[in-house]
Amino acid sequence: MNKMLFAATAAAALMAALPAAAADWYAQVNAGYTVSAEADVDVAFTPDDDDFTPTTGSLSGDIENGFAVGAAAGMSIGNGLRVEGEAILNSNDLGGIEDLDVDNVEFKHAAAFVNVLYDFQVGGVTPYIGAGVGYGSSTFDIDGDSVHDQGAVWQIKAGATFPVNDTLTIDVGYRYMDMAPWEVSLDGLDVEDNPDAGPGTASLNVEPTAHMITVGARFKLGAGA
Repeated sequence: MNKMLFAATAAAALMAALPAAAADWYAQVNAGYTVSAEADVDVAFTPDDDDFTPTTGSLSGDIENGFAVGAAAGMSIGNGLRVEGEAILNSNDLGGIEDLDVDNVEFKHAAAFVNVLYDFQVGGVTPYIGAGVGYGSSTFDIDGDSVHDQGAVWQIKAGATFPVNDTLTIDVGYRYMDMAPWEVSLDGLDVEDNPDAGPGTASLNVEPTAHMITVGARFKLGAGA
């Protein structure tokens, strides 16, 4: 969590260091929906019984669709460029992991980003593209037990904005997010396809990613408001 706060502070410091005279400041709130997400998982299983050999493997699975909320603050710095700091939280259900006899896994991810975006002017609509880097925290609830991990995150963004009036703009966007990886060891699990091995310890390295659609309301705060 301290690293997430550091990333958010660094974003604010970066924006404050840019020329204030050229800036149009804004604040934005977003709501989103995960339309496609998946997790790549590396698994190492070590049976408690020394007579059985440890096994390793890889698998990938779909993450069920879920919702996201977020907020951003930034400014235009001229020539179509914007810089912003953004925080976003999304929640998804992974279902069960049959091979490890796990019934239910819920996934939450919170992240802070520094984004750089470029706006195109096309009539009354402004398309944009951009990318961001930051730090995130993953929380997995596994059969009622919570485990946490943190790591670097990144995303790419694209969308379009539609002005409503001088201060309010609607933002419809897409993003691909590479979320914080998660590593954990789970004791006392059984491997269903090898019941003779008995219980053991499973070490999981999970790398989740998501495609997300968002709708936002942006409020101009700068001199042009």
